[in-house]
Amino acid sequence: MRRALELRTLRLREWASSHVGFQLLDARPEDAFIVSFPRSGCTWLRTVCANVLVPWGRANPDVFNSLIPGATIRGALRARRLTSPRVVASHAPYRRGLGRVVYVVRDGRDALVSLYHYRIVRAGRAAEVSFPTFLAEHLAGEHGVSWHSHVEGWLRAGRAELGDRLLLVRYEDVLADPHPHVRRVLDFLAVRATDAEVDAAIDGASLNTMRAVEARRLGGPLAAERSFYRSGRATHGAGWFDADMLARFEEGAGAALALGGYASLLEHTP
Repeated sequence: MRRALELRTLRLREWASSHVGFQLLDARPEDAFIVSFPRSGCTWLRTVCANVLVPWGRANPDVFNSLIPGATIRGALRARRLTSPRVVASHAPYRRGLGRVVYVVRDGRDALVSLYHYRIVRAGRAAEVSFPTFLAEHLAGEHGVSWHSHVEGWLRAGRAELGDRLLLVRYEDVLADPHPHVRRVLDFLAVRATDAEVDAAIDGASLNTMRAVEARRLGGPLAAERSFYRSGRATHGAGWFDADMLARFEEGAGAALALGGYASLLEHTP
């Protein structure tokens, strides 16, 4: 009963923040958006872009939240003070009427493991809510918009509406070779930067740098399982999904995995 109430509150809070946030944003035709399902690389990409614009920011959340605010209630109030063209971040599911969108997709198996750590492990509740339970809740729609619905919405309806005004960026591609993919994003957002500036911005958003900034802000380093910045790796959920969990996940997410360029892992799982 307690968990059901908690999930209902979470869905309501996230829906209200996004819905009201977009209303307060007072969207402008020149706006560009960086959009992703939660825990898919949006924060990292915002950090890199902010590092290009303000090199001394060095992964400071106060800097990237000011330069590239979120489309939330709090973020929209920051965004209204910015001159056009603005870049705004969002985890919202597909919505019509946005001018340009960078859509960051991450393998849903990794995104959900990271979301579990963010919402459950960081709060010290892993003994109370196991990952299999968390996954079952997610697949039942109890967390709100699912990973596969989010991806299908943006990569079907979003692509159909926006055409070349939607830029797809795969988290795994950026992780493997960040410079060319960051360059694509900056060009899409009409942000000028030299190759040296791009490299410096990427270096300033390394996992170690972001954890060091987090430690300074919180008065000391956190254990990896308590940090906002967990691992940033691409493992396709290895070690977390057994064959049954993969089957249940891929039953609903198979089309979204294909749209993102991710292969099924069922035939490789004992």
